[in-house]
Amino acid sequence: MGLIIPMKPDEIEKRSFKIIDNEAGDHGFPHDQWTIVRRMIHTTADFDYIRTVRFHPEAIRAGIRAIRQGQNIVTDTEMVRAGIRKADLESFGVKVFCFMNEPAVIRKSKETGITRAAAAADHGALFTTDGIYTIGNAPTALLRLTDLLEQG
Repeated sequence: MGLIIPMKPDEIEKRSFKIIDNEAGDHGFPHDQWTIVRRMIHTTADFDYIRTVRFHPEAIRAGIRAIRQGQNIVTDTEMVRAGIRKADLESFGVKVFCFMNEPAVIRKSKETGITRAAAAADHGALFTTDGIYTIGNAPTALLRLTDLLEQG
């Protein structure tokens, strides 16, 4: 029996991306958007993103600008927070926060009857106004952020 030599992590990633590229075929995304959608597929193995993801025309430029300016990233789930590659952001001074388990958020949720996700969105607004918000799976976080944006 031959010895199996494991591939290096970067080789595994390159091979995975090549498989995704081949499987996706002509997806119609420009390169900058495809790198994001491909990463989403790589993370979830869900090729439906090709049909469902849409980008605002300024989304990528705004995200890059926010990172270069050192704006914080706030997310609604610990899983998303854990999945963000913080080493890539350190040189810009970017910090990543999830406030779902903060005592003040839990208290506000109990006192007001709103979800912790909505309370965490309120709390997160204190830490960044021009930063990046990511929504993992809490629709009430998205709804609350929409309300906050509409309120200015």
